[in-house]
Amino acid sequence: MIKMFIALLLTFASIAKAQTSFAFAGNTADAYDRLPMPKSSNRDSQALQLLQQSVDKMGGLTAIRAIPGWKIHLRVTQAANNTTHIARWEVVGDEFRVEHLSSDASKMLKAVTTGQGNASTQSGTTTTPLPFHTVRSWIVPQMAAQLLEKAIDDPEYSLDLLKVDANSNQTIIRIVNTKTPLTRLTTPELWYFDNTTMLPALVCIRQYRPNDFTHHALMTFAMSNFTLRDGVLIPFHSTLQIGEFVLETADVVSVKTNEAIPNSRFAALR
Repeated sequence: MIKMFIALLLTFASIAKAQTSFAFAGNTADAYDRLPMPKSSNRDSQALQLLQQSVDKMGGLTAIRAIPGWKIHLRVTQAANNTTHIARWEVVGDEFRVEHLSSDASKMLKAVTTGQGNASTQSGTTTTPLPFHTVRSWIVPQMAAQLLEKAIDDPEYSLDLLKVDANSNQTIIRIVNTKTPLTRLTTPELWYFDNTTMLPALVCIRQYRPNDFTHHALMTFAMSNFTLRDGVLIPFHSTLQIGEFVLETADVVSVKTNEAIPNSRFAALR
């Protein structure tokens, strides 16, 4: 299932490249993705300062660091057929569990967990292992504040200011986890910020096939409708697309950032 999904994404990406570049990001996403990856952490001082400004706008480092865990319920609409389902995320640090439920939340469709080192996906009675790079490349755009806070706090994240464009009113920063050769290859993120508000507007990430590092798709998450919850601004609407192809939209049903989540929630699926 996962392999088929990623293969479909890569097919869409190749079609999109032949027709147009990202609707929001223009030609810059493809161009910057081709830049050499840093072999070690490069902490550009301007990029760091701008990230700190953005995080301050979203609530500040103190408030974000104090979050014990995230519980996010989303209503997801598939663009291809206009069907909806519920995605229920639980995240603490690098561990996450996401459950995809029917639109009325009465039936489990699929679950994915990092599994405390044994990542897997489960659909019905079938459980399939997932490689490290697949789950680590997934992001939850509703957690933008914490994703940026981590890049600020962890010196192994390389930060590069790629562009400040007055014409498009955008600032573009590349963030890469340089801890290992694998993370350097699979974790680059291109963050686009609105120059007026310094809130993140869009992030592009790489998605590789589970067993193929020769091709990847650039998946784009656009963020909007920032809403204050528990002292942190959270984008209540997001759109996932590749090129001009919108795959899905997601709207927050509920979000909690002030509840502890037990480690057992991230255990390997059986």
